[in-house]
Amino acid sequence: MELFDKADRLGMTWVSNTEGHSTLLHIEDLSYCIVRAVLIWYSEQPASAVEIVTGSDRLTVELESVFQDRSTGRYVHMKDITFFVQMNSDSEYSITPKSGDPDSLVWHLPVIYNCPFLPPCHLSLHVQSEPEAPLWESWLAGLPEITTSLSLASELHVLEGTTHQTYPDTFALEKGLKNQPLYPRVRNESPHPYLIAQRVLGRDAVMKLDQSADHDVVKLGDIVTSRTVITNTGSTTCMYVQYRTTLPQCARLVPGSFIINGIHVPLETDAMNVITVILRNMPVGDLLDVSFRMDIHEESEIEKFYMSSVLDYHLEPVDNRLLIGNQPSNVVEFIWGG
Repeated sequence: MELFDKADRLGMTWVSNTEGHSTLLHIEDLSYCIVRAVLIWYSEQPASAVEIVTGSDRLTVELESVFQDRSTGRYVHMKDITFFVQMNSDSEYSITPKSGDPDSLVWHLPVIYNCPFLPPCHLSLHVQSEPEAPLWESWLAGLPEITTSLSLASELHVLEGTTHQTYPDTFALEKGLKNQPLYPRVRNESPHPYLIAQRVLGRDAVMKLDQSADHDVVKLGDIVTSRTVITNTGSTTCMYVQYRTTLPQCARLVPGSFIINGIHVPLETDAMNVITVILRNMPVGDLLDVSFRMDIHEESEIEKFYMSSVLDYHLEPVDNRLLIGNQPSNVVEFIWGG
């Protein structure tokens, strides 16, 4: 059963009460948003409900699905608890059955989150919903078509019995993702998993913007030349590129001064004193040199003011779904010297 299958700037962390795992859910990445959390627990007898306790909250969870593993005799339970985990994202987790032996309960909690600072990836999470369900077949069938001359890093998670195995790897994808030699080996080691999850990094557009000005102390009547050097330092083409920058309130664009790689581009600022221009697609290693002049035409009301540029663009991750990127430049500081 597919629980998650998406390309985006995604990460995954794993919380469990088994040896080698922590029961503390803590995500290091800044500005993250939890998008999926699935609780899986095992018991000697059917445990129709468990209680989750964190430092500030508790929840009684009724099972969503259950089946008995024929090889171990244990009962496998699953429940989506995304909302609760979103409210308890930096907490120690304690999970006990409402009835039965608490020492026999083993649980896993894979948590998928989104963060704009992560590289793009394809992330899939499939779980078994009934005994002897062909999980490997359905998971392999759902993998995206990825063929590239690049090597992409991957992390595969397999849960069988009470054992969680992690397989980090770097794929050479000339023959595509589905033909990786890792899969037959893992399938042989874990023929009947309850869960398969994988995160494969995509090709990333990493844009570098260097902002500068020809002088930083300005006064009334000065003409200041601003320059932004844009470079694609990533591993894929940056598409539908839009450049924008906001001029200081005391400045205005000198007509005819906007230049891209030596070519004059006629444009004007909008009502908010913002320059917006569509650039070309930028392949790996491409460079664009953007410059314009500003006329300091009125007194500044503040002693220090700042300016930077921002690039909005699209990039193509592993499953051909366009994603939006955004990259600001460094900040240039101006001091009013008038």
